[in-house]
Amino acid sequence: MTMTWEQLLREYQLGGWHVIESDQWVEVQAARDTDGLAVFRRDAQGLHEATQFLAHVSQHHPESLDQVLARLRALCAREREAGRINGLSAFAAAQRRRQQIPRLWQRLEQELQQVKQEIYALPDLPVEEEVRWAQSVLAMHDLVFMEIDTTGLDEEDEMTRFTLLDASGQLIVDLLIKPETRPLSPAASAASGITPEQLAHGLSIKDAWGPLQEALSGRYVVSFSQDWDVRQLDNTARRHHLEPVLVIGACLQRHATRYYHGEYYLKLEELCARAGAPLPERPHQTSLDRARGQRTVLHALAHAVTDLRTPTEGTKTKKTPASAGEETASEEFDPFLDEDDLS
Repeated sequence: MTMTWEQLLREYQLGGWHVIESDQWVEVQAARDTDGLAVFRRDAQGLHEATQFLAHVSQHHPESLDQVLARLRALCAREREAGRINGLSAFAAAQRRRQQIPRLWQRLEQELQQVKQEIYALPDLPVEEEVRWAQSVLAMHDLVFMEIDTTGLDEEDEMTRFTLLDASGQLIVDLLIKPETRPLSPAASAASGITPEQLAHGLSIKDAWGPLQEALSGRYVVSFSQDWDVRQLDNTARRHHLEPVLVIGACLQRHATRYYHGEYYLKLEELCARAGAPLPERPHQTSLDRARGQRTVLHALAHAVTDLRTPTEGTKTKKTPASAGEETASEEFDPFLDEDDLS
């Protein structure tokens, strides 16, 4: 049953509230609560708001954001209608209301700040442009995934393995290459899963170069940190006086970085884990595993997958040792970042 204004104000007075009435407004103030001041327009909407306010304060329930906002608006409207101050009683009444207005505004700001933090905490959506890019690339009939391992990261280091997979994940070519001048470093061996004993039975670079060229010919090449991969091919051709290889394709790391809104230091291991297909632990991880991981990541991008890990598996990016050609030369250098991104 809806109370009349007379009944409602009697309830306020019985609860220890001070009530001030006018033709257009009703003001109620709690005797001991500095935040207990409210004004209500003397109409049906105001009666409803005054009833709700009394119910909340009587039951010690916090006001909702909407109720605080309505109370603030009512106070501001009352002040506007009061106009200029021309008397001590009007001055005292205005002071009471003006003291309450910033208190309510502060409460609103605190609530909105919390809402703002909740908005910022929402997980990012994948970038639609990168989803479309991945879908387009997967539709190419000549798509391949490339992985290159080397004896180390110096300009003079040599290629040790060249792996190429097609779009279905089938192996096109996988060449172990015996270095001629640079031994396989222990760090590169641990990162790539290649042992010196394996390389002892590898092809010479001149014998491997023909199959490598043929495998790349007419293909659209996706690889992780492609600038680095192309540089290894160029260095090898120059060092051994071989015909240069033309690589047409895209860097998966660069597109994944855009897909994740510029989230850097995402290594291939991290992306594969997010895609729900973690790579084997090193030193048991090979170029074949990483090429398959690239394919998995591209499919994840094409299907707008961002992270399939459970919360207990963690979602923070972890820095992990990189494979040969991807390992760091120093703490500041990350080979998974393209040179343009480092500038």
